[in-house]
Amino acid sequence: IFEENFEAKHHQAETTKTFKVWNAYGAIFAGENFAFMKDFQNFEIVEKGVLIGYQGSEPVYAEKDSRMLFLKMNSQVVPGERACTLLDRDAKNLPFNVK
Repeated sequence: IFEENFEAKHHQAETTKTFKVWNAYGAIFAGENFAFMKDFQNFEIVEKGVLIGYQGSEPVYAEKDSRMLFLKMNSQVVPGERACTLLDRDAKNLPFNVK
């Protein structure tokens, strides 16, 4: 990968960028007849108490203010597997030095 006389050099970052970091706190795992209520989007906010979908005839509600990530479409949901990841709604802004 490196040239024969490669010397590692440390470079000072020229700029600082801020990234948003969400903490995953849970996931929805599909049972035999799980279906989302609608086509949610990645990072879409769902407030506590909002109907997310149904597990058979049982409603599945958001337990707290959240964002949804890595959602599968209903046609792609596999029983026993993760249907989506749940994130804390509010992101933390963290600065990183990047070049």
